[in-house]
Formats: sequence, C-alpha cells, structure tokens
Amino acid sequence: MLSFPCAVADKRAAAAAAKPVPKPLPEVHILGEITGGTGFGSSAVCCKWSVESGDKWEWLGGHRSGQTHTVHPEDGSEFSVWSHPLDVHFAAGTMSVSCLRGARETRWPRAGSSGLQEGSE
Repeated sequence: MLSFPCAVADKRAAAAAAKPVPKPLPEVHILGEITGGTGFGSSAVCCKWSVESGDKWEWLGGHRSGQTHTVHPEDGSEFSVWSHPLDVHFAAGTMSVSCLRGARETRWPRAGSSGLQEGSE
C-alpha cells in the first residue's frame, strides 16, 4: 500500500483539530517599585521583600523575594531612598474569581516587606 505525504498530513491535522483547545487563564503582572521608607533614624537600613500567592497561582517569572541595597541616610533626612524595581508574573489556575478569595491556598498574589536597620536582627 502506498502512503502519500498529504494523506498523513491530513490525518495529523484532523487529530490536532479533535483535541480541545485550552481556555486562556487570567494572568497578573505586578510591576512597581519600592521607593523608600521613613522612621529609621540615622542608621543604615535596607528592605527585605517577598511576593506570596496561593496554590492556584502559577509563577511565570520575575523574582519572588529579594532585598534592596543598604542606604545610609543623609544628615537630617527622614527618607531612605531605595528605588528598587518589582516585576513578577503569575497565571491563575482557575477562571473563577470567587474561588480566588479567602482561603490561603487560593488567595491572590500579595507583597510583603520589612525594613532592617544596621545592627538589628
């Protein structure tokens, strides 16, 4: 029996068309900056940060945690400038927004931070 390339291609195209097309899922792209902070006095300070999400979110890219550089504020300045960029990308594992509220395993991505002074633990 002879097999023709176009017949094989037709069978592959039919098989591909029969597969269900996955629905696109919502994505969240967090872009921002940790500008700086106040209330640290004259000691050197940096900021540790992290972005957390529930189990229903897939991390696609970017750093999920990090630390800014250490700043030694100028004399008389109350504001410590970090200008540290944030860029994190997630995809949701479900289209149901009501499913993404509340419980820890399904909650939306969120950012947290803490300022660390030189000489403190």
